[in-house]
Amino acid sequence: MKASDYVVDGFEEYTALTIVSEKHDEVKAIIVKDFKKAISVYKGERGYLPPQKL
Repeated sequence: MKASDYVVDGFEEYTALTIVSEKHDEVKAIIVKDFKKAISVYKGERGYLPPQKL
């Protein structure tokens, strides 16, 4: 298989879902154990800061 085969045939299709929850451990357990699906976990931080009053 050559690199040009990937361009012609494309990569594997998948469906992505982003879940943001305070109950992340419960959500992870349900997806992995009950649905038997693989997951990727990203650590996020709050990025919005309101304008400061002078």
